[in-house]
Amino acid sequence: SSEDEDSSEPNWSAEFEQFCEWKKKKKERKRQSRRRQKLAEKRARDRKPYTAHFTMATTVVCLLPGTRTDDNLPDDIQKSRLN
Repeated sequence: SSEDEDSSEPNWSAEFEQFCEWKKKKKERKRQSRRRQKLAEKRARDRKPYTAHFTMATTVVCLLPGTRTDDNLPDDIQKSRLN
């Protein structure tokens, strides 16, 4: 009977190991899908900066003449702008 117990023991541990492997793989798959999602979001974000930089540059260009016109305004208006 002790031999039967010995033969059943490693079988259980093997099943347990398989279960652990399955859990690990499942976790890794979940992590990879999350990573893929993050990468997709990052790629979408990386695509945007070009337009963002472009719009920023245009707004800066648009603002520069505006700051020049502010210099021509009376002092009291400039002070109110600062406040």
